[in-house]
Amino acid sequence: MNLPVMTRSGLEAARCGLRYKTLYVDGLDDPSDYSLRGTAIHLCRRKYVERLAAAQIPQDAEEARLAFIEGVRDAKTPPQLIPEVRDVFERHVEHFELNLEAFIATERRRVNATAALPHQFEPDLEYAWPDALEIQDIKTYYVAMTEAQARTAFQTRFYMWAAMQAWPNFPAYRFTYDFIRLNKFVSVQFSPDEFDMLDREVRAWDAVRQARHAEQRWDAEPGEVCTFCHLHCPVRDDPRRAYLRVTNEQEARGNAGQIIVLEKELKMRKQIERAWCAAHGGLTVDGEHFGFKVSTTRTYAGQAVVDTVRQLGEEPSFRVSASALKPMFKRLRGLEQDLEPVLETKETAKFTHWSEKGALRAIEGAAPDDEE
Repeated sequence: MNLPVMTRSGLEAARCGLRYKTLYVDGLDDPSDYSLRGTAIHLCRRKYVERLAAAQIPQDAEEARLAFIEGVRDAKTPPQLIPEVRDVFERHVEHFELNLEAFIATERRRVNATAALPHQFEPDLEYAWPDALEIQDIKTYYVAMTEAQARTAFQTRFYMWAAMQAWPNFPAYRFTYDFIRLNKFVSVQFSPDEFDMLDREVRAWDAVRQARHAEQRWDAEPGEVCTFCHLHCPVRDDPRRAYLRVTNEQEARGNAGQIIVLEKELKMRKQIERAWCAAHGGLTVDGEHFGFKVSTTRTYAGQAVVDTVRQLGEEPSFRVSASALKPMFKRLRGLEQDLEPVLETKETAKFTHWSEKGALRAIEGAAPDDEE
């Protein structure tokens, strides 16, 4: 059985036999604006880091300019993608500084043919710190992962497994995602003691790949890879099946239009059902109950809580949301400014959509809940 060398992307593709065979057995590509953009930005960044390392400088605008030109040239980036690649790359290099003391390499393909499970991997950036071996990986996503998502991502776990073999004896191993479009970093750390756990996971993934080769089983299996796969699929493209797939911007716009229509219809249907249940009582449909459910809200007077907790020997540690204080901000001039020193902000990304009219209202100072 002639197996290609094991890689992280190959293991992920092997979850679908059709995609794996197309890419890793037949040697065909699955190009898209998404992948071409990522390839170009990665190559520009690699060229930039190589130039900085050669010149022994942490940051330089001229080296960034030359790296961009070389990267776009070598990636053969389509003209329509060059402006976006330039914008994202320039935003990234404004904040990026290469740590010359910790730097090991950038995008160096490392093949471990003598490992118990032979494999190869190609980290975007490798740093050797006194406390940890760190791998950094750049992403051009429009939303950042949470720390929990970063820890469970297969890329994280595969690279940490590979790093522990490539650079043994570090006290810890750290994987950092650099979301360069957002200038956000998410890091997770693993100890050498976790190698056996990671090894079992990688072997389980590879067992799927090996079974496909042994059994010549190349059937299409819908899953996570469908979100960015553009290959013709006998399962997803079968009109007799209820699968939905978006493979280009036109389809994405059509899907968004359907969401708007369906959300408006759902809102109207809920109003109708609410009125029916108010007049006629609740309904049970296919095990789901529709009707009015009483809920009880329990609150305590804020001052009493603070005083009581302090009497018991502790300092209150709870937070009060800005939305809860909004009426007091309106009533008590200067309160919001007085509380500014103790304000904490936390950003979360939630997929949603909003109207242009609502966005204009927000700019003009209208409350978000005024949006129609």
